[in-house]
Amino acid sequence: MKNIIIGLIIITGFFVTACELEYIPGMPQADYDIEIGNIYDYDFEGSEEIPEFETIEEILRWFGKNSEYVYETGKNDYMQTPEETFYRRNSENKMMVDCEDKVIMIQYLIKKNLGIQSYLVTIKRPASKDYHAMLYVNNLYYEIPIKSNFIIPLEKLRNDFKIYDYIPYSEVLWMTVNYHDAVGKYR
Repeated sequence: MKNIIIGLIIITGFFVTACELEYIPGMPQADYDIEIGNIYDYDFEGSEEIPEFETIEEILRWFGKNSEYVYETGKNDYMQTPEETFYRRNSENKMMVDCEDKVIMIQYLIKKNLGIQSYLVTIKRPASKDYHAMLYVNNLYYEIPIKSNFIIPLEKLRNDFKIYDYIPYSEVLWMTVNYHDAVGKYR
């Protein structure tokens, strides 16, 4: 995850125009606010195989049953597009993901099925060197374990983690596609 953050910072140096993001009411202010780029209309061939959902909880349950966490480090750690996540499978036919891949795929499903905005939240434990990605939607923070889902109260999150940024789905997707273009892993 650290390499992804560094890669995104490098990309922002080339492509970013600084401006304030529009935060939804009640969202805590992040340490820095940048808008990178946006992709609003995204879909992929084969996505019709994914069931339709009516709630975030249905999405989380389906995703939990159909994915397996794979810890990625170093050169192997990069953000997968929803298409890559959907097609990167193990021998049990489960999607292979790490924390940011989970959030990005769930953001895609939320946008496609519910049409609402969601955010990838980058956090870090004070004593840790590792960054972690969580989902923020409808004023709730979601930790997305594979077998279940948890809603994290903001007070606990503020006490246990340093919150770095909130990135809307359209920007996360843009970064994912362009990050892959930059390192030659996508397209």
